[in-house]
Amino acid sequence: IPIFRTGGGQKTSDRMKIDFLGEIPFDPKVVEGGDRGVPVLAEDIDSPFTRAIRESAQAVLARLGENGRLEASNA
Repeated sequence: IPIFRTGGGQKTSDRMKIDFLGEIPFDPKVVEGGDRGVPVLAEDIDSPFTRAIRESAQAVLARLGENGRLEASNA
């Protein structure tokens, strides 16, 4: 469900010369799962939302150094 325009995060990161870590698509299953107490990340492991969360988390982890601090940007 497109409720926001797309590409704004990428444009902002480009303008600020920082790494773009990803975008998360809106998914009504997140709300439904929250209402039921069942995280969509556990229930629907192959949804676009879950994949985007996983990819964004991996991007953040890749930017963390061994000491848990952000490394200098490669942008």
